[in-house]
Amino acid sequence: MRDFLRDCYRIEQLAGVIYQRLAGEVSYPSAMRTLFGRLGRDEQDHARQIDLLLQAPESQNDFSRRIAWERVDAALQRAEEMLRALDGRRLDEG
Repeated sequence: MRDFLRDCYRIEQLAGVIYQRLAGEVSYPSAMRTLFGRLGRDEQDHARQIDLLLQAPESQNDFSRRIAWERVDAALQRAEEMLRALDGRRLDEG
């Protein structure tokens, strides 16, 4: 269960980083950058919420039966790919 939550935490962290980097992209209109900034803060808030779950006794949170770990792993891999693409300025290619 902890591994499951750690992967979810990492997805939220990566999404936050992606949105914050997009918010800093000066070639985007101001309104879009503001929206990306807000989304980035939302994702970081989600990561903090998951971190709180990680601090609770494991017996109190067993959500792993509701979602397949494979889906979480696929989402984590996709988020990592998007961040690499953004670092290489290839986000629009995917």
